Amino acid sequence: MILFAACSSIDVALTKGSLPEFDRIAVLPFTVKNASWGDEFTDSVQAQLMKQTGTTVVERAQLKKILKEQQMSQSGLVDDSSAVNIGRLLNVKYIIVGTGTALKGRSDQNLIDTFSLKILDVETGAVVMNIRKEPGTEWTPWLRTKYTMGFFYFWTRKEIFLESSTYDHIAKQMVLRIAENLKK
Repeated sequence: MILFAACSSIDVALTKGSLPEFDRIAVLPFTVKNASWGDEFTDSVQAQLMKQTGTTVVERAQLKKILKEQQMSQSGLVDDSSAVNIGRLLNVKYIIVGTGTALKGRSDQNLIDTFSLKILDVETGAVVMNIRKEPGTEWTPWLRTKYTMGFFYFWTRKEIFLESSTYDHIAKQMVLRIAENLKK
């Protein structure tokens, strides 16, 4: 267990102080290279935000309307400054943007290799939090226990790696990092 105590493939960078609570946020559609399931990953993050933080997430139809009105594509062409403008139009304090890459050769399994999620302050345009999932296994306490209690026989490192790379798992872990910083 001690071997995995500090092993994490998800890092958080937070600007000075903690992230103030938010009650309404917008999540722009994520771009995931080598995959066609970026929208599903976006939905997973939205669901986890609502579940873990109790925040209101701007409805996708509203977001699509604003993107269309601003003649912006959902195909990843929205940069940070455009996202801030969209946030102002949606009357939110923070907006979430994200880009990443699917695990090569496994796009049908919804596996994420790398991903960067940013929370932008709409008033200042500053990145207040950046969460990055690096390549590798995200050793949560449950996965550590599952692996070690199975005596490395029932669940291989590869199986644990695949389980920890699903977009639902990554969405939950990223939103848990956001929730941790909201409480500070």
